[in-house]
Amino acid sequence: MFTLFKRELKSLILKPFTMVVFVLSFLVPAIIFSVFLSLGPDGTETQGAELVYAGFESLVSIVAIFFAVVIPAVVIFVNRGERKEKNYNFLITLPLSRISIMLSKLLALIAYFALPLLVMAIYPLVFSSYGEVNFLQCYLSLIMLALLVIFVITLSFMVSVKKASIIVAGVISYSALALSYLVGVLAALVRFLPFGTGFDSVASGILTELSIFKKLDKPALELFAWSDVIFFVAGITVFVVIASLSYGKDFVRAEKKREKAKIDKKRVSVVCSSLILVVCIGVLPSFLPYSIRAVDVSESDLYSPEESLDSFFENIEEDITIYLLNPYSGNTELYTLIMRTAERSDRITLEVVNPMEDTEILQKYGISGADDSATLSAMAYAMIIQGERKYKIIQQSDYYVFSDGKEILTKAELDEELNQYKILYTYYQQIYYQTNTLTDSQLAALEQAVQRIEHLQSGFVEKLNLEAAIASAIEHVIEYPVAYSLIGHGEDNITSNSFDLSKNTQVPKDAEVLVVNSPSEDYSESDIAFLKSYVDNGGKLYILADMDNYSMPNFSALLKHYELTVEPKVISAGDSSIVDVAINKEHGSFKGATVDSVRMVGVSKISVPENEGKYTYEPLLNYVETVGEGEDAVKTSYPVAVSVNEGNEKKVVLFTGAKTVNDIDSGLNEDERGMSSMAFLYSVSWLYDVKFESSIPNVSPKDYQKSPYVTTTGDVIKNVIIFAVVIPAAVLFSAVVYSLSRRLRSNRGKNGNPEIY
Repeated sequence: MFTLFKRELKSLILKPFTMVVFVLSFLVPAIIFSVFLSLGPDGTETQGAELVYAGFESLVSIVAIFFAVVIPAVVIFVNRGERKEKNYNFLITLPLSRISIMLSKLLALIAYFALPLLVMAIYPLVFSSYGEVNFLQCYLSLIMLALLVIFVITLSFMVSVKKASIIVAGVISYSALALSYLVGVLAALVRFLPFGTGFDSVASGILTELSIFKKLDKPALELFAWSDVIFFVAGITVFVVIASLSYGKDFVRAEKKREKAKIDKKRVSVVCSSLILVVCIGVLPSFLPYSIRAVDVSESDLYSPEESLDSFFENIEEDITIYLLNPYSGNTELYTLIMRTAERSDRITLEVVNPMEDTEILQKYGISGADDSATLSAMAYAMIIQGERKYKIIQQSDYYVFSDGKEILTKAELDEELNQYKILYTYYQQIYYQTNTLTDSQLAALEQAVQRIEHLQSGFVEKLNLEAAIASAIEHVIEYPVAYSLIGHGEDNITSNSFDLSKNTQVPKDAEVLVVNSPSEDYSESDIAFLKSYVDNGGKLYILADMDNYSMPNFSALLKHYELTVEPKVISAGDSSIVDVAINKEHGSFKGATVDSVRMVGVSKISVPENEGKYTYEPLLNYVETVGEGEDAVKTSYPVAVSVNEGNEKKVVLFTGAKTVNDIDSGLNEDERGMSSMAFLYSVSWLYDVKFESSIPNVSPKDYQKSPYVTTTGDVIKNVIIFAVVIPAAVLFSAVVYSLSRRLRSNRGKNGNPEIY
């Protein structure tokens, strides 16, 4: 069998047609990997002499198409030649079974195409001299390419064995491969068909699994799919079995018609059941969870779940629905990551939404411009995190952060800081132009600004923080109370939900807090009675007030009901005043804050009864007044925010700093503005005993962009010469020399000299 294998392999390499294909098998991949790699990720060359290489494994699928084109031609050519030359009449006389003969020829074809693949295995070693190379990814991609090559060889071999006509065999083989390629294209297009999001997603998954070419891009083999290996192995096995049933039957003595008919029926049943088996093996993985379909082999463990978030996802105690909007922009990595993250908890349900069809969802969540293509494009991969009580919308930009290895900034934070230092740079430049000199401190500040600008522009790399972004959004909808702002009396609406007291008589079921934010018109007596009843029945009231409210009779009556009195005097009307922070500084969002106080504007002193009765009172925020100087200085604090408690439960909070919440930019520096902007959100926590501490640990963002290879035009030319000229020329030269030497030895045999084989 081994002798026959060597004979067949030599015959493949030395025949003119197969020799040309053999040389092309070295030449075409060499051109692809040497020239195409000089294009950047966006398909354009970089400026100057340097070129940026794309990922090695991303081009394997292109090479696969080349092999898919030439393999059927070679296999059909070989089997046709065997029939034409009636070579089987000689082979059948050898002490070998039909199966052994078939396997020898099949293994020779596999070895014929394996030699160029072995040369391709050298490529990653060469490219490693130009930059970071993930060898595991590269060689796994070559393994998948080898499996695809063997799959196509056995498919073509099976077809050519069963069909004597070269035209019929060629049409069947190429049609099957073309259909597999088109199926992969349809997988991306089927989601736009108006059959509903559930069908679209399932159909796309099935078509993707049925395309052999898609298996070399999941995505760019950063995910090594074990299910694809099983599919290829199953297909190869089935094709070999089917071929073994038919191989050589034209040369074997005919059997009785009745027995032959029985055998044909068995063959048909075996062929049909085998093909169904291959299809099922290809389709079944599309129904498996994303987290177990493939192994993460990316450099940054991009697709591996963040272990520090395990406890968070395991302890979700509320049903969460994630609506993923418009995931059709080709970002396979992001789509896969979202799917794998959603599978981390049984309480999470993921629904893919096509905004062009499901406009009701966009209207429900107040997303405007649903019919605008630019809006739809901007909303791609946005998510609506819907809990049992509230929801939160996160955009694709929220998934990314910028990091220099020490600091982590969002895009908004990076742009804001960069703009500030540019303003500072311009300021000192203007001073220099006007005075032609700078003080030492000004010069140091200018140098610091220049260094910081350069670092912000080049030192920060965009990284993916998707899991933490989803976890943070889920925590928001689970943990934070649902607040509704009263409207209809000139209030400032500072929540995403609103409740018009003049038009409704029933508070929404999910409302946990009603916010009264500095109305410009007084409430009616029935409105006040409604609010009192709401609080008595378990609701909570958060009142933001300013000087204009205390003269309103009914509004003041509401405060007096809870025995609260506000002095109609602004503690600091003209200037901003520092007020001690009593809001929940222990919350994770306050970590790293650089100030210990929040600047409040126009706050007033609150008086509470000395003898407590039905209600008890707790100061939440105090204005600190210092009287005197030096050792004689005396500090006195006055409450500007208090809670009204009934037993152990907080019922009402009054905060006289409405102007601070509604006009936080007034007279505040950067740090104070940042603290004050959070004053409302976290002051709502005054109504609750819980601290709303974030349970999400600090998660290191992951690299999602490959480190490119950087080389020069000269290096590309050198690679082309080595891979595309030297190696194919050496192969061709060796084949020619061997062919001439064989012909010379054959001539010696004709002249009476024995030929040695």
